[in-house]
Amino acid sequence: DEPIKDRPVGGRPLFIDIKCRKYQCQDCGKTFGSRHPDMRKNSNLTDALIGYITQWSLREETHASIAEQTGVHESTVRRHFKKKVQSLKHGTPNRHSPEAIGIDGVGVGNTPPNEEDSKKDGPSTIIVSMSTDQKREEAPVIGFLPDQDCSRLRDFLDEKITPSGDVLPVVIDMDRTYRRAILNSSLPTVIVIDRYHVTRHGYLTLRDAKSDLLNTREIRKTWKRTMEEMKGARRKAEPVAGPNGQLTFFDELSRGNQQSEKNESEKDELKKMRKVLKAAWHFASIMTCSNYSRKEALDKYRDWKRGLNPEIRGFFRSRVIDTVESELWHDGIMNFFEYPYTNGPVEGVNTRAKELKRKGAGYNNTTAEVKMRANKSFGASIPPWE
Repeated sequence: DEPIKDRPVGGRPLFIDIKCRKYQCQDCGKTFGSRHPDMRKNSNLTDALIGYITQWSLREETHASIAEQTGVHESTVRRHFKKKVQSLKHGTPNRHSPEAIGIDGVGVGNTPPNEEDSKKDGPSTIIVSMSTDQKREEAPVIGFLPDQDCSRLRDFLDEKITPSGDVLPVVIDMDRTYRRAILNSSLPTVIVIDRYHVTRHGYLTLRDAKSDLLNTREIRKTWKRTMEEMKGARRKAEPVAGPNGQLTFFDELSRGNQQSEKNESEKDELKKMRKVLKAAWHFASIMTCSNYSRKEALDKYRDWKRGLNPEIRGFFRSRVIDTVESELWHDGIMNFFEYPYTNGPVEGVNTRAKELKRKGAGYNNTTAEVKMRANKSFGASIPPWE
């Protein structure tokens, strides 16, 4: 005679106490009673409550919070969630025809489908559809893989992606596994290296220069003030005026550097840091300018390289010059100027996925995938395996 549990009202559990008549069979002597029409056999949960649990378990809410709202045990919520997932998996996966795709790692799931997987704590792989006229927050998730395995990503591309054009631009960071999977797939792909990962190498050079040159507290304090002044001047600078334009800021900064070099009271370390900062910003402005053609961007880069002061060239050698000119990444870096896609939409999905993980205190990959696809902010539809 346990009370019936119905869907919550006002965020609080609802219990219904129903007095049912019992009857006795005159022939066999067994007793039986009437049942509520909206209840399943051997269950005190109404169909409305089960539907409520299933619906909300697919969203961002944690299983513990749903159990608290409905008055059931958390294991009950998990059981109905798993049943829903299994029912969704019976469909046939759709093929997608994106204009371009972005691929990146995302640390959402904390366990893989196979517990013996050696990459148990590694990131998953997320694939996002992109187009030139698409807003960053509108990029839909079309693939969620449990790890960063090369063969798994290659199979996904071959089985579920059909390019909408002659070639499929694929935007990645400088990940060798992703690069190998794309090259091994049968699709007519062109790899585009995300421009912000390219410019990051310039800023890492700046970090290396700081640790090498700013070795006293006094110099660090002076440089902090100097850099704030330079950042303020940069914010007021005019943008690039066209394919052959230069930032007005860099001309002003060059004159400032010439004046600082004449200033004998300024330490040599600070003079070098000025040059490094200007070179890093200048490199970033070239690699992020979508107005340049491939040839113009390459010419600008070569001019930048020739203009590097010999005193600071060593800082940029390994992180910037060797990377841009390497056989692995050169074509992918320059492809951005023909296919101006970035991984910005993927990073936006990654940020929302991390928020989802934080709310749930970590999900396994199946749970994370279903919740991401059910969440409208990820742009993917339910069911994920339709």
